[in-house]
Amino acid sequence: MTSGTWRFIAAVFGLQLAFAVSTSAKAAQRNRPNILFLLADDQRFDVPLIIAGPDIPKGKRIDAFVYLFDIFPTLCDVSGIPVPETVEGRSLVPVITSQQATLRKTLFFAYRNIQRAVRDERYKLIEYFVGADGKGTRKTQFFDLAGDPWEMHDLSMDSKHAENLGRLRKEMARWMKEVEDPK
Repeated sequence: MTSGTWRFIAAVFGLQLAFAVSTSAKAAQRNRPNILFLLADDQRFDVPLIIAGPDIPKGKRIDAFVYLFDIFPTLCDVSGIPVPETVEGRSLVPVITSQQATLRKTLFFAYRNIQRAVRDERYKLIEYFVGADGKGTRKTQFFDLAGDPWEMHDLSMDSKHAENLGRLRKEMARWMKEVEDPK
C-alpha cells in the first residue's frame, strides 16, 4: 500500500450489544464487500471500527484490540503525513495489510479515579472502589471471557485463577505506568 493511493471512508459507531454489532456487520459486509471490520470486542466497550475503500481487502474482518485514537495515525499513515510525536495511537495499516496480526495484546480502560480494567484475549480484570469519589472499599472482579462473555461469574476469589489474576494485575500496573495514570 503506497501513500496517497488510499481513498477511503472511515466510519465509527458504537453499539451496546455485541449481537447488534455482529448482525449489522454481517449485513453490511454482504452489501458492501470492500468494508473491513475491526472490532474492539468487549461486551462493555463495543466500538466497531469500519474502514471502507478500494484498496481494502474484500470481505476481510479483523478481530484486533484497537482504540478510537488509532484512527488519526492511520489516516496520517495512508495520507503520507508524518504522525506527530504527541499522538498516542498506532496506525492500523500493518493490521489491515496483514503485516501484523495485532497492535496490542491487551486493552486498558479507566473511568475517572474510580475504576480501572485490563483485558487480554481471554480474561478481564476490573478494579474499582465502592464509595464516594474513588475512596472506599476496593472491589475486584475477574472474568474468563471465553466461558463467560457476559461477565456474570466473578472468579476473583477462585484460587484456580490466581495466576491469571496476578498476571493481569501486573499488566494493569504496566499500563498505568505507561499512560502515567496517577491512581
